[in-house]
Amino acid sequence: MNPLSLVLFLVVLSALPPLTTGLASETGPGILSLQGLETPSPLSDANAIFLAKDKAVLQELENMQDTIGKMGAAGLKTVRVSDGLIAAHSYYEIEYPLVQSGKKENFTDVYKKISELDRIISLAYEAKDEIVALEKHLGEAKDSIDPAPVEALLASAKRELNAERFETAKESANAGEDKIVELQSLDTKAKAAAEAATANVFSFLDTNKFTILGAGGVLLVFFLIFKNRLKRYMAISRINALELERNTLRDEIRRAQDEFFVKGSIPDSIYKIRIKVYNAMVRDITRKIAVSTEALQKSEFKGFFKKKSPDPRSLSNMGEGKV
Repeated sequence: MNPLSLVLFLVVLSALPPLTTGLASETGPGILSLQGLETPSPLSDANAIFLAKDKAVLQELENMQDTIGKMGAAGLKTVRVSDGLIAAHSYYEIEYPLVQSGKKENFTDVYKKISELDRIISLAYEAKDEIVALEKHLGEAKDSIDPAPVEALLASAKRELNAERFETAKESANAGEDKIVELQSLDTKAKAAAEAATANVFSFLDTNKFTILGAGGVLLVFFLIFKNRLKRYMAISRINALELERNTLRDEIRRAQDEFFVKGSIPDSIYKIRIKVYNAMVRDITRKIAVSTEALQKSEFKGFFKKKSPDPRSLSNMGEGKV
């Protein structure tokens, strides 16, 4: 090509418009411009998703912190849930790089822990409400039941609540409510049974009043007729028993005399003590026999069945006799 032809080619080329179709220019971080249209960069999109997840989990942790604060203000112990929140923060620190790098989809362990803490906090409030309700119910029913079993369950529920064993605290409070219902049911049944029994008794008396009066009259007549005979029988039985006891003592006196005078097996001091004690007992029994015999003589049955009193000598030998 000669010099003149080269100059003409350059002039024509410079007169043509610039070719921008298919050319890209960088208009911002991670954003490429193609003929005026913006297309997100894959790297920038993943980072935005991660940031959204991170913000959401941090908000959940912050909300849980506020909830625990309100729980403490309500008078509930918070050691258990505070420890759980610390564990949730630990899970967050472990999962952060995994979620950021895409090795893990989300902060699953953190959310599981937060869900568990929500459940525990709900149980705490429920247990407290159950205890308050039980105290009120017990106060209303205290006069109609034995409160001791319910008071024991109430005390157990309060101990469990204070120890942050909210599950068992709620169970104890519910058991207290069941116990009140049970005791009230027993009291109602007992009252109904007593009322029914009373009604049956009055009904029986009303229906059989003449029969009862007749039987009572007969018993009264027999009692009036035979009361002295009964007294006589009891007096004779007592005299016979005393007589048997006195004879036994007399046998002991004779045995002591035989051991001392014949066998010489007991010393003089022991012999005298035995004889003194036995004689005193015999005299006391003889006095009782005399009193019973006199009572027997006074209990003669007068009227249709009058009889002579037995001779006291036929019942017993009143004298002590020589020992």
